[in-house]
Amino acid sequence: MITLYKHEWKTYFITSIGYIFLAVFLALSGFIFVVNNLISRTSDLRGFFFMSSYVWLLESPVPVMRLMAGERRRGTDRILHASPVSVTQALVAKYLAALSLSLLALVLSLIFPLVVQIYGGVHWPEVWMGYIGLFGYFAAHLALNLLVSSFAQSPAAAFTLSLGANFLLRLFAGLSAQGTSLINRIASLVDFDSRLTPFIYGQWSPASFVYFLCFAVLCVSLTVLLLGLSRRRRA
Repeated sequence: MITLYKHEWKTYFITSIGYIFLAVFLALSGFIFVVNNLISRTSDLRGFFFMSSYVWLLESPVPVMRLMAGERRRGTDRILHASPVSVTQALVAKYLAALSLSLLALVLSLIFPLVVQIYGGVHWPEVWMGYIGLFGYFAAHLALNLLVSSFAQSPAAAFTLSLGANFLLRLFAGLSAQGTSLINRIASLVDFDSRLTPFIYGQWSPASFVYFLCFAVLCVSLTVLLLGLSRRRRA
């Protein structure tokens, strides 16, 4: 699986997708940082973290749109199905490569708190909590996008489906805060925003972090199950 992981990781930069993803993420995050912190002359990074979650809604389909849909477009998905490597190993390697790219984006964005540190002051424990929350948030979204994109036949379709799923979750977040009806309660089960909020305010929330990880594991497991069924049909 390590070999598969390295292959997927290198592919992001061979195809330039990784560079484009990082550049766009840092450009949008940088714009938010300038408006929220530099122009406002504030060291409060809560607005920056909150708006970064919106950037992620737009960007998270990019690392996963080529993972399965790209295989189908190139016709190499048949090689995957015929490979002696298990579907679980292949999918986990792909997911971890996408998650590593996301983690790299977060690490590079540390330049923004460092700028605040130079010209003002930063309470680093709160910053680390914000980044931990974003990492869990990113991991859950990536897994969902991987699941959704497994139904697509092309990278463009995978991107569209993933983007739609992301904004549907955002709508659910709004519904969960509007009442206590059955629909609102169901919506609260997939309310990522309320679970990210404690981290943005510098609070460690074990329940929220475990929720993100469990959601990611569930989505990856469902993707493995679907591809396993497809592999057996081809056998």
